Amino acid sequence: MRTGFEVGSCVQSNDPNFHKNAEPRPWAVMKRRCALRAVLYSGHNMRRQAWISVFVLSLCAACSGSDRESGPGADDAGVLTDAEDDFRGCPEGIPNRAPGLQTMGEHLTVKVVAAVPAEPERYLNNWTVELGALDESPAPDAEIVRAETFMPIHGHDGRVQPQMTALSEPGQFRVDRLNFTMRGPWEVRLWLRSDALEDDYVVFDVCVAK
Repeated sequence: MRTGFEVGSCVQSNDPNFHKNAEPRPWAVMKRRCALRAVLYSGHNMRRQAWISVFVLSLCAACSGSDRESGPGADDAGVLTDAEDDFRGCPEGIPNRAPGLQTMGEHLTVKVVAAVPAEPERYLNNWTVELGALDESPAPDAEIVRAETFMPIHGHDGRVQPQMTALSEPGQFRVDRLNFTMRGPWEVRLWLRSDALEDDYVVFDVCVAK
């Protein structure tokens, strides 16, 4: 029984009669040819596997990139399409205009004296607010230490940290980068500090319709 293996046209066997009918060749020549063809065969397989690996990795990268770009919150402002924000109109009783809005906490009141845009729109908005005491007297030492936009019906914030700037008028602050990522009812939350009137917390309810 003949046993053996072949690399290209090189035949090797452990059967002493296996090469009786084969064309006689010097052993050194056959050995060199077998070694060369084995190397070429191995190199071909490695190149083919490398190309397959590159192709698979490129497909995975394309798929993951597409998921990142098409999902909600693709950038800092959390941009969504009209279809994705499932807007059904502003609920009754929630205003869709910012100037003139006023709210109060336990010790302080806050009034919106100006807003750009006046009607809150998706993405970045800037407000100017005025802080005072509950009896409407000035509160010159009061300040805003933190601000946040929050959408209660979906349970998420605006994903952008607002920036507060004290204005020259006592008690007035500019609150920039109030971000609304989608249409619907939102809260604008402000954390306040006052040495004279104690710290406080207030919330504006507002509807984003544009």
